[in-house]
Amino acid sequence: SLYRRLIAARRASPALARGAHRSLFGVAPEVLGWLREADGERVLVLLNAGDSARTCDLRRLPADAGEVVVTTGKRSGRTTLGDLTLEPLEGVALRL
Repeated sequence: SLYRRLIAARRASPALARGAHRSLFGVAPEVLGWLREADGERVLVLLNAGDSARTCDLRRLPADAGEVVVTTGKRSGRTTLGDLTLEPLEGVALRL
């Protein structure tokens, strides 16, 4: 279940478990974004709260791709940030 995957991701990730939080504004309309950082690990969390697909503007981040930690969708593996589009109600956490 999604709930179990989220708990497992948090337990396995220092950044998600206890990392410093930094909100990201202006990623895309209806998209919430933040970075969590701890022990040299950085995780980007994005959530499309809308009912339309949204392309995220992540140019200001110091990485060009991330590894999927957990997702509400079918995304897996390495994901390029430059053209990242979230489906409606999709959430994803990416290790940068």
